Amino acid sequence: MSETSKRANYFYCVRVTNPFVHDAIQDALDWVLDKDPQYTDFCYTKEMLHVTLCEVCLETENDIERASQALTSIEDELRANLPHSELTLKGITTFFDKVMVADVEFERDFLKFAEFFTRKMKQAGVNVVEKHAFRPHMTIMKVVILGSTDENEENKPVPSEVPTGGSLRLRTTIRYHQ
Repeated sequence: MSETSKRANYFYCVRVTNPFVHDAIQDALDWVLDKDPQYTDFCYTKEMLHVTLCEVCLETENDIERASQALTSIEDELRANLPHSELTLKGITTFFDKVMVADVEFERDFLKFAEFFTRKMKQAGVNVVEKHAFRPHMTIMKVVILGSTDENEENKPVPSEVPTGGSLRLRTTIRYHQ
């Protein structure tokens, strides 16, 4: 299977634990749910909030073990290369009208960290999936019709009245912890 045809089934991420971020995201989701409560089950909870660094395809127990060992083996290097800048969430947008995200503004050191992490995982033989250009974001709602077998019918659109871009703004920061 070529790298471009793999489907990501796991990911590595920066977990978002800032209570201010949680509150800002909840406010945005509450606004959506006030307009249309049918989307309640599609909203991410505060425990699910993250910014993805790298997607991977792990199909076997050996793949999972290799990925786990790779992460353990580079832990010190990761700590030494943690970005010093903060991530800033700015605005709400959608991907394909199926996924609502908070856009992430980032500095060069975050991009370098994500590239470093991805490179190290590849070097360790982990099946890294890179179907899209790296665009840091935090998913807050993903509309999926469960049980669908047709990929074209898998998702239904995020409510069309949800303001995107500059209309519904949230601005906060995420700090890294060692």
